[in-house]
Amino acid sequence: MTALPVSLSAPEPEAAPASTSVEFRNVDIVFGRQRQRALAMIDAGATRDTILEATGCVLGAAGVNLKIGRGEICVLMGLSGSGKSTILRAV
Repeated sequence: MTALPVSLSAPEPEAAPASTSVEFRNVDIVFGRQRQRALAMIDAGATRDTILEATGCVLGAAGVNLKIGRGEICVLMGLSGSGKSTILRAV
């Protein structure tokens, strides 16, 4: 039996899309009444649990960066509760 050659290298990157349709840079999404305090805690590096305990705010997403070019298909993947739906609603 002859082994077939296998390529383990990454595929060549495609050309950049002509234009960007959606772009987020360092977006935080917070639910609750003390959002400004929660945002300051995010910037200071506080954890999700610490923010919830101190402010009662739920951190939906933190530091999101997303860039989708015109005509591109984007897939949001992650564990349950990781913020996929929250990010999609923000689009």
